[in-house]
Amino acid sequence: MEMIVNLLLDHNIDSSPNGKLRMKLCPLLYAMVFGTLVPMVTTQSPLLAAGGAAPTKVSVAKPAQSAAAGKPAPKAPAAGAAKMPAANPGAAKKEDDEPDFKDAQSQQLFEKTLDDGISLFKKNKQEEALAQFKKAAEIYKTAIGRNNVAVLNWIGVSQQRLNDWNAAKATYEEIVGMDPNYAEAQNNLAYTYQKLSMLDKAESSYKKALELKPDFLVAHYNLAKVFLEEKNYDESLKQYQKVLSLKPDDNLTSDVIFQLGNIYFQKKDYDQSTTYLEKSLAKNSKNAAVISKLGAIAYAKGDQAKATELFNNALDINPQFYEALVGLGEMELDAKNYNEALTKLGKALEVNPYDAKVHFDLGRIYFALDQYKNSIQQFKDTMTIEKDYPEAQAWMDKVIAKRSGI
Repeated sequence: MEMIVNLLLDHNIDSSPNGKLRMKLCPLLYAMVFGTLVPMVTTQSPLLAAGGAAPTKVSVAKPAQSAAAGKPAPKAPAAGAAKMPAANPGAAKKEDDEPDFKDAQSQQLFEKTLDDGISLFKKNKQEEALAQFKKAAEIYKTAIGRNNVAVLNWIGVSQQRLNDWNAAKATYEEIVGMDPNYAEAQNNLAYTYQKLSMLDKAESSYKKALELKPDFLVAHYNLAKVFLEEKNYDESLKQYQKVLSLKPDDNLTSDVIFQLGNIYFQKKDYDQSTTYLEKSLAKNSKNAAVISKLGAIAYAKGDQAKATELFNNALDINPQFYEALVGLGEMELDAKNYNEALTKLGKALEVNPYDAKVHFDLGRIYFALDQYKNSIQQFKDTMTIEKDYPEAQAWMDKVIAKRSGI
């Protein structure tokens, strides 16, 4: 499920005493993504959502003697509630402390190369864009003697778009090494850690971002997702409630309400879960995720007829909605309708072949149908996906014993 949220796009142009135009782009474009990363680009500055916020300040060094005072490096996207980096080169520096390009030609080459990269980025030609950003970074470093955080952010953005998370990790670690007080970069690094399943590091970096910027909405949202992955439901609830207190737009509000309903479901507080899910459904009556979750609640409460109706309603909206397929399959398994369960869970596995629980259930079904070879294979698959699954090992031992006549 994906929620795309346009939170803020604010353009300001300041004119400094020496007549130099300095652009300050403050775009926030958040995409709430569940399971995938969705690239979004604004007309001015791209921002991959689900993770960050665009740069709050980006400037390019002044040419030593150039009447055409150079424009600052445009800001890269931020990685927050689901995605990308914000550039903030030298946030602690004063304008007068910035080093100079040695000549206008070097600056012009840098700006053209960077602009070419941004143009390619907006066309979603990420490999070509990345090459241009790296070239721009090298031009700047050669001319100035140090890296430009803004350009590094663009590099990280493209790396994220290319799903090269290890490279993005190295880029963001370099950025926060240069400027540890850059909240957006801490958030983007945290999101990268999150994508790499380094949840402890993700949590730490999100908290650092929030120390620097306590009302950083997207960092609160991302941290809530980390706590949810860690099954730390109480802390996740606190973060989602904080997001609501910051008054996000309607799309993000709807998503957070759904997540609150989901958390209460995990806590088995079905009444509270239903309250939030129905609020979410009131905002979007065709939300298969909400309808399916209400089906799971109905089944947990023993109302099989209502659960079946709700699961099927979710599938009417999205025939491949995974949770509904699994819900119907598990209902058939519990009722010992093994062939029906096999069909429905088999369809679910076509959608997501990496769910250990579904493989485990299929192993039990094949055992009940005396298909021992298939049963053993499903339990092996279960433990391949999730190594620490003692029930699968116990069931496989049981099948092997049965097949051997022990």
